[in-house]
Amino acid sequence: MTRRLLLLLVPIVGAILAEGAAASGPGPLAAGASARIEISFAPTAGLPEGFTPAMLDAFKFHGEMDFAAHRGQLSFGSGRWDTIYDGNTTYSKMGLERLIPDAKPWVRFDGASDGADPFDIQAQALGLGPAQLLPWLRGGSTELHEAGSEIVSGTSTTRYEGTLDLEKVVESAPAADREELRWVLDTMRKEEGTPATVPYTVWVDARGLTHRLRFVEGPMPFGMAVTVEFSEFGLPIVLDLPPAADVMSPEEFMQQMMAYTDAHPSQGCNSDGTPTVTETTTDQGDGGSVTICLRSSTEGGK
Repeated sequence: MTRRLLLLLVPIVGAILAEGAAASGPGPLAAGASARIEISFAPTAGLPEGFTPAMLDAFKFHGEMDFAAHRGQLSFGSGRWDTIYDGNTTYSKMGLERLIPDAKPWVRFDGASDGADPFDIQAQALGLGPAQLLPWLRGGSTELHEAGSEIVSGTSTTRYEGTLDLEKVVESAPAADREELRWVLDTMRKEEGTPATVPYTVWVDARGLTHRLRFVEGPMPFGMAVTVEFSEFGLPIVLDLPPAADVMSPEEFMQQMMAYTDAHPSQGCNSDGTPTVTETTTDQGDGGSVTICLRSSTEGGK
């Protein structure tokens, strides 16, 4: 069960660290153009034996984003991984300097993303932001209804419960994209066991701004309950961009990473190549480091 949970979490973090794919490009927004974000995960069946809260906390992330300008920053876990969005440029801090002392800590990706994964409700939440999330959910849901009211962070909200239907996502896509999306969805369901529907609960205030979104990622009963929190709407976004001396290209990052895995062929990998997790404790007590297996082409992996 531990491995099942890891395989659900690793793609979630990896998608965000890779070229800013978890957030779409700039788009028009009215109220709530910027907000603070916090995303946390909890196993639906409880923590399995050997899986500690510190390991799970390594996948939590928080930050702030201006969704109109696509500018903001997300920090993962204890801050070892970070991503900065500056328009069409993304800076990702992946921790390579902890493996290779002379490595630069940041990787720069240029060019706008093609948009968030249309089947990934979390990616859509990060890409659309609090003002546009509910309309997107309405468009892709077969069922959505009011389920009461609730105070969230001091604000009165309406709670909605719904079911996102991935088949409807395909049907409502532009005609030119439907064939490819159909193939992607069929592959996800066949190879990953992705369910065709995603139940969710969303809390929205009188202005139409989403304060909280909760859903389950992955097949039951071993999925992860994901909670997305938006707060401090309209806050100013001030970026602390890394200096050029601390930044490398994606090609340089891959070259150094592959060289490292060639020199350490078994580190961070189980015998079948699946990710492993190790827990560490530092003087600051921020344990919970994550090791993700990366096999090089010389080992016959991908």
